[in-house]
Amino acid sequence: MEERKITEFESIEIITSMISRTKDRLVKGSGNILLMWGYLIVAVTALIWVLLVTTHNAAYNWFWFLIWIIGGIATPIMAKKQRVYERLVAMNRKPHSIELGCGFRYG
Repeated sequence: MEERKITEFESIEIITSMISRTKDRLVKGSGNILLMWGYLIVAVTALIWVLLVTTHNAAYNWFWFLIWIIGGIATPIMAKKQRVYERLVAMNRKPHSIELGCGFRYG
């Protein structure tokens, strides 16, 4: 397949259209689940470190399972909220029209 040379103007148009499509698909709060996992890992790590340094009791290593317990409970809850929010945003983005009957539309 032959590659076609594109001009600078076409290149800028392609980049601009890709950025605008990405902005359209990006929903506020779409990375909250990943942030929750990151904060959870940092918090549990700090908790275990403090407990191990202060008590020298290796039994606190069992607290690593808190990551999976808390994250496993919080992820589906957050995902459900995110799906509901995305559905509402998608409904507001669609152009609405009202069918008035006999083929007439308003909107």
